[in-house]
Amino acid sequence: MTKLFATIYILHPNISFIFAGVVIKIVLAMKKVTHDQIVINEKLGDFFVDIAKLVFVGVVLSTLLDMAESKGFVLFIGTWSTVVLGAMGFIIYDKANYLKRRR
Repeated sequence: MTKLFATIYILHPNISFIFAGVVIKIVLAMKKVTHDQIVINEKLGDFFVDIAKLVFVGVVLSTLLDMAESKGFVLFIGTWSTVVLGAMGFIIYDKANYLKRRR
């Protein structure tokens, strides 16, 4: 089984998460922070939080309207995806706030 390595810049160096069989290596970039980097991190964090909200709404609607064959599977995957995407969004958004304070 091959592992895909992606690099995401956040607060702590060399932290690895396992996300659906994919290892995401998180590395800290120690360089001068520009305003563009802060704006990009804020928008990316908002994007992940918005995707988490959309997944949550999709799960609720699919269970209420009986669109899924196995509700338990849909609830498990939907809840897990919502938590992971929301956490990623808040981590990236927190990085933007950290970079603002560091300037």
